[in-house]
Amino acid sequence: MFSTPDFARLQPTSDSLNIILKNTNFPDNILDEAAKINLEIKYYSGLTLLFLKFSQPYHDFFEILTYQGFRGSQMDWLDKNPVIIKLVMSDTVITDKLTTREFELDTDESIVLRTNLIAQKSLTQEQIKYAEEYIYSNLDKFLK
Repeated sequence: MFSTPDFARLQPTSDSLNIILKNTNFPDNILDEAAKINLEIKYYSGLTLLFLKFSQPYHDFFEILTYQGFRGSQMDWLDKNPVIIKLVMSDTVITDKLTTREFELDTDESIVLRTNLIAQKSLTQEQIKYAEEYIYSNLDKFLK
């Protein structure tokens, strides 16, 4: 299980939170409709954790979402009901085709995610750093 800087990057849009997968780290068919992909959202000390689990655990990764990581209009995706999180990957440079896999959160999940991210405004950088360090050093606890 890895965090996303090595595998993906976040790209908030007005309609969704896109997670752009680096195609050098994933097989071309990883986002196919038949592929098993699980999105789990967990919370710890005010932080939001997105876990993406694939049929091959080698490709699993997680991202810690923080309010501070988004700026102004980059929060528009949170105002949608339901909140949508998309995995996006460019298949090849030659075809310039994008493959996407969409996760639509139910109303309750959307409210909890929105509330949690907005509540993070009150966290200090020290609190965020401490929580992130705990998450990274105890990742096995969050994978259960």
